Amino acid sequence: MGDFSVYQNQLNKMQNRDNRRSSGSGGDFVWFQANKPSRVNESKRHRLRIVPRKGSNGTHKEFWVTVDQHMLRVDGKTRAFVCPDDHDNRDTERRCPICKLSRDLYASKNPEFLGLAKECSTRMRVFANVVDLEDDQHPEQPKVWGFSRTLHHSILDICMAKRSFIEDLDAGRDLLLTTRRIG
Repeated sequence: MGDFSVYQNQLNKMQNRDNRRSSGSGGDFVWFQANKPSRVNESKRHRLRIVPRKGSNGTHKEFWVTVDQHMLRVDGKTRAFVCPDDHDNRDTERRCPICKLSRDLYASKNPEFLGLAKECSTRMRVFANVVDLEDDQHPEQPKVWGFSRTLHHSILDICMAKRSFIEDLDAGRDLLLTTRRIG
């Protein structure tokens, strides 16, 4: 198969970078955490407003950012590593060692390695600025909400079906998030 030490060295570098980035409370932003129901079949609702990110000169930027991440178990904890590759553009140089390992494992066509190859693959995460309209302590403070590609597609599908734009530059756009405990 090959020498895996190059992958281990790159993982160590990425983990050190990740540790520096995630030290403390995350810098100058606060994460939005949905309140999860305590009992089975119970649900909770959150009223959120997606607001655009403001640039340094006061202009509005994007409403959300998509990031490809590797979710790997390191020291007994699941950690997210941002993938440096641009997966949307096939012509760019591939330099991510985890993606290379995943491609090599898939290329081997060995059934024993397919599970590991899938674990090494990237997962798209979406990050948006939201204001929690039910937060009485900090009603206007934008928080960063990280969610899955599936939820992002659901939000976009609702916008398309209702013929409504989520990008309201002045006020943002409200949505109702329902979390439900099943099983």
